[in-house]
Amino acid sequence: MPASREWARKFDQANALGFVCGKRNGLTVLDIDTRNENTLADAIEKFGPSPIIIRTASKKFHVWYRHNGEKRSIRPDKQTPIDILGGGYAVAPPSNANGGQYEFIEGSLSDLSSLSFMRAPPAQMPLGTPQNGLSEQVAGEGGRNDALFKIALQMARGATGMEGLFESVSNANISTMEPPLTDSEVIRIAASAWDYQQAGKNWSGSGRKIVKNFDEIDAFIPKDGKPHKSAPDAAFLLDLLRRLHFERKTFFVANAMHEKLGWSRKRFTAARSYLECMGKLRIVRPKGKDVPTVYGF
Repeated sequence: MPASREWARKFDQANALGFVCGKRNGLTVLDIDTRNENTLADAIEKFGPSPIIIRTASKKFHVWYRHNGEKRSIRPDKQTPIDILGGGYAVAPPSNANGGQYEFIEGSLSDLSSLSFMRAPPAQMPLGTPQNGLSEQVAGEGGRNDALFKIALQMARGATGMEGLFESVSNANISTMEPPLTDSEVIRIAASAWDYQQAGKNWSGSGRKIVKNFDEIDAFIPKDGKPHKSAPDAAFLLDLLRRLHFERKTFFVANAMHEKLGWSRKRFTAARSYLECMGKLRIVRPKGKDVPTVYGF
């Protein structure tokens, strides 16, 4: 209940609702990730009939069953776009999402008492892998928050909204954390990951990077509107040197670099001198006999 209240406050403008699948609510959802009605018919033939069938906002299907110990299993049959949600979250009718609406196409809430068990026993339902190609490794106590936050950042890169991100992170929590974190912790982690994504700070999975703050960019823009001719070259050279020497305290900026850049030597030395004047390149040891200048950032 505390987690539900927190979700309600977080999404006070959302015209949608969901529930936790599994033992507590007594529901297992067969999630059919295609609009193909033949796949729906085949699934019902395999797993058994149900009085409740949902059409999702994206015109796909959910079939509800009485929970019988099923776990959350993503693509138990790799060739069929079907997930078994015996854990994690599912969206319920009449939620609106992405321009569509979840709706009952067979049955209603009054049929909940008539739900039957899935035909396939839980033993035949191996746990699937987390979505988005994330690691299957289960994180134990002590590292769960950091591990789930990293997963949430990866999921946030492809999320279309906060609601979908919460659902994905909640499912990953059940699949990869041992024991799973509380709902309130999952909400906090997912919200933080979404904030990073919205602020343009989510660099998870994008490799190493060079970070520049606004003030540094502005330093290359002249106040009088008359740019120094070496400023653009100097800005690029600074990024390149940081890329090449990001872990070094000292390094060389040899004149021979001009050949790799396709610049004249004069152009290269002018850019380097501009960085020295700006204080972006620090001379650690001046040039000596047969010894080049040693620089640092």
